[in-house]
Amino acid sequence: MLIAINVPKLSPNYLLTSAILPVAGVFGLLCLAEVVTNVKTTKWKVVSVILFLALILGGIIALSYTGHMQGIAGKFISVLNPFTREASPLIESVAEHRISAWGSIYYEFGIIIIFFIIGLFFILGNLNNRNLFLLVFGLTSLYFACSMVRLFVLMAPAFSLLAAVGVSGLLKPFVALLKEPPKIGIKKKYGLERVGKEFSGIAVFLIFLMLMVNLAFPMPRVYTQAYTPTTISSGSLSVSPQYLSTPVIEWIDMLHYMRTTLSPTTVVCSWWDYGYWMTVLGNVTSLADNATVNGTQIENIGFIFMANETQAMKMLKLYNASYILVYTTIRADTGEWINAGGDEGKWIWMAAISGKARERFINDSFISADEMWNETINYIRDLFGNYTLGTNWIDTNKDGRADQSELQPNFRGQNATIYKLMRYAVESWKQKHGKGGSAIELIYFTPEFIAGLDNDGSKYGGVVPLVCLYKINWDKYYSEHPSG
Repeated sequence: MLIAINVPKLSPNYLLTSAILPVAGVFGLLCLAEVVTNVKTTKWKVVSVILFLALILGGIIALSYTGHMQGIAGKFISVLNPFTREASPLIESVAEHRISAWGSIYYEFGIIIIFFIIGLFFILGNLNNRNLFLLVFGLTSLYFACSMVRLFVLMAPAFSLLAAVGVSGLLKPFVALLKEPPKIGIKKKYGLERVGKEFSGIAVFLIFLMLMVNLAFPMPRVYTQAYTPTTISSGSLSVSPQYLSTPVIEWIDMLHYMRTTLSPTTVVCSWWDYGYWMTVLGNVTSLADNATVNGTQIENIGFIFMANETQAMKMLKLYNASYILVYTTIRADTGEWINAGGDEGKWIWMAAISGKARERFINDSFISADEMWNETINYIRDLFGNYTLGTNWIDTNKDGRADQSELQPNFRGQNATIYKLMRYAVESWKQKHGKGGSAIELIYFTPEFIAGLDNDGSKYGGVVPLVCLYKINWDKYYSEHPSG
């Protein structure tokens, strides 16, 4: 921990959080155990325990009274109690914070799960100190990994150890038989007088085969990662390219454009998912990224996208932003939205997160009370559209499918800034590829560069990603709003 606090993001204050202080307490408990073990008289053992407890309680009271002890971050609490995420759209919106599905568990660990369960069985049958620790380690890791999908990486060591125990426990009797097969007498009618080495060899081979099929064929997973496109290429599109030699290049094109055209001090507003990419590869200034701990900042960005253009400009003025960026994905055959990783699937979280700050936006005169939404998901869907942004779906046929005849325009949603920016790019693509397309009028935003307009849909299995950069027209805004 003393080494970890040298990381600038953590700082020494990290040691004073209520999530870390118990670790220091356990260290003190181990020290106490050593003291008590080496103290000979009962009197001094009692004195040592009392001094230790007084020191711990006094330290906690002193840190709390002086305000140095910090609370547990919301995402840590949400691991212990996943239901708390419902009260925090910001935490719930992150895909890595979602509760793990059984399918994702099997995808990560494969058939080795069977050996993991068998390992638990063998450990329960021999509960010594080592096995008890491994049991607690395995079960708590499993709980945390199921509570938050990103914690699979922390479960991996415990999973590996318990799976190894399971494999070892299964192999042990067969290996013993291979070394010295016992002569087991049985009745003649079964045709065998003893169990031979060949049966043990078959069992060992089957277990070996199961492990190899999961870990080594057709290619070890550790090697396949080398052939996987980088996160910037593959993580931005939830539809895998058919050929790994053709990565998703629209984001690369946009970031190259930013780096070669804009300056490092140029402020570009986007949803926080793309902050790192724009800062590191695009060499521009973003408003938020994956490390942003300022919830107010993310609420403001959500407001920018969900409000109309005039209201969004009032917020953008606070950040002196010059550009705004959105990302959308569409089907090449119809030219309509498909939820494949773009903002057409993220807008609901922009609305929910910004809705948490309803009173603040109203009090600061960014929006009126009757216009401002709250964070309730059903309320947001009614307000901005319950099928896709700007479209209401009335399931009159009761078939669970959104037929075109059942779709109705939602004008509040179609007036949102993010809808207009995404729709402008979609209609531009449709016009360029002869699929119709209608004009979308932007008031204060001018298209600067749209990556993906030349994509005919043949690259990614019929999905077209569009990364859209717009320049903010401040001259027009101030000419219409001289007072700002």
